[in-house]
Amino acid sequence: MIIPLGAGLLNRYVLENPLPLTIFAGVVAFVLLIMALREGRKPLAVAAGVAAALGGLVFLIGTIITTPAEHGERVTRAAIEAAVSGDVDRTMGYFTEDAALAVGSPSNPGRSISIMRGRLEFLHRRYRIESNRITRMRGTTESETAATVQVTCRTVVDGGFGPTGSEWEFRVQQQPDGEWKITRITAISIAGQTPGNQLW
Repeated sequence: MIIPLGAGLLNRYVLENPLPLTIFAGVVAFVLLIMALREGRKPLAVAAGVAAALGGLVFLIGTIITTPAEHGERVTRAAIEAAVSGDVDRTMGYFTEDAALAVGSPSNPGRSISIMRGRLEFLHRRYRIESNRITRMRGTTESETAATVQVTCRTVVDGGFGPTGSEWEFRVQQQPDGEWKITRITAISIAGQTPGNQLW
């Protein structure tokens, strides 16, 4: 079941990450139940049941509803994994045909995504990625059909100088056919510096 909703506390603490609230409700229910058993107070037992039911409801809702931010994170992760594996065609399949590539800031003018295809093909001919670790990924729901995903990675390439950090931002939107694809990618920094024209 997919019900995209706007950004807010409901998205962040129920739909996208229900576990903390579920655990909290479970702890409250457990404490109230212990108190009810010790003191023999029926209202506390009822309150424990309500807290447990609330925790279960939160977990159920968070499980069955997929938010735009979660769609964005899923597509972004899949695109990164495809790029790391060297499968350029599969990587580009996660982008729309008119997707744009920006450098430095998401507000900067975008270039044709074909530039990224050419660069990926060149990099995979010249280097082999030994490992890539996503150190941070945070999706933000922008609307019912769009999300922004911020990502930082640490990548090691064969013949490189150790792990290289990079920061990216992806904009992911739902397409008319219902599929979610990346419409814009921004290379914010690589090795702590803004990528220059020599990279792209």
